[in-house]
Amino acid sequence: MKCWCGSLNLRARLGSGEGWAPSTPGIRPRAAAPAARLRKVRRAVSFVKDFRAKFRDIARDPLLYRLRPEIGDEARLAAVGNYAILFRVLGESVRIERVTYAGRDLTGALDPSSS
Repeated sequence: MKCWCGSLNLRARLGSGEGWAPSTPGIRPRAAAPAARLRKVRRAVSFVKDFRAKFRDIARDPLLYRLRPEIGDEARLAAVGNYAILFRVLGESVRIERVTYAGRDLTGALDPSSS
C-alpha cells in the first residue's frame, strides 16, 4: 500500500495482498489489519476531497463567508469538520492564510501584532 500527497492530490494504491504474508511460518497475519488500513486510506482521501471542495466553494463565492474582524483585518472563516480555513479576499483573488484546528482560540490569529 502506498499513499502520497502532493498539491492536495492524494492517491492510494492498494496491493493485491502482497506484503501481508507472515515472516514466521505458522503465524497468521491479523485479518483486520488490511481492512483497517483500507478504511484509513479511504478516510484520508475523503478528508482531502472535503478540503478541495471547500477551496472551490471559497474561490467561487468568497464573499459568502462573513467578515471576522476578531480574527484579523478582512479575515473570513470557512469550516471543514474540526478545521477552520482562514482567508482574505484581495481584489479579484483569494488568499488562504491558514488552515487550523477550529477548537483553538482564533482571536487575532491573523493579526501580525499578536504573534
